[in-house]
Amino acid sequence: MSFVEAASDSLLQVEMEVRRFVEWIRHEQPRLLHQQHLQSMEEVSQAKIALNRKRMSKVDDREPDLIEEREALRRAQRKQEYIEERIKNVKKWGQVIEQVVDEYQGEARQLGNLLEGNPPHIVGFLDRAIEQIQAYLEIEAPRSSIDEPTGSMARPAETDSVESISEVENKEEERTNDGTP
Repeated sequence: MSFVEAASDSLLQVEMEVRRFVEWIRHEQPRLLHQQHLQSMEEVSQAKIALNRKRMSKVDDREPDLIEEREALRRAQRKQEYIEERIKNVKKWGQVIEQVVDEYQGEARQLGNLLEGNPPHIVGFLDRAIEQIQAYLEIEAPRSSIDEPTGSMARPAETDSVESISEVENKEEERTNDGTP
């Protein structure tokens, strides 16, 4: 697959995702939130009715305990407020999303036009660069073995680097113990 084909496919995929998201934020969410708002209004209404019903029912001329009914009403009202806040946020962010999508689509159209124009020198260069990178990634790193002749006093380079790191750590530790920076 060439760069032009891959880039064009990517632009189409992003365009579809953007459309799905805009559909969700501008249409599906408001519908769902409207249903939830109606339900929450019904719950508030039912909680108020239950509270009033309990207020009117006196037992032995004593005021009834209204704690549970008041708490149910507060919960229903908080839920309704939460849904109303979500409705405001969805409207606000829906407008912001529309602006951002418009900006994106302008840039994407420019890139699409560039790809459709198919400037051969740029496309050829990018195709060759991709092939070279893929070829490079397929090359296995050579395996090195450290075979020293017996009796040699030379140490492998790996040991030198490990010891030098240890020495640096020791020096750092001595500095911190001495209080010198």
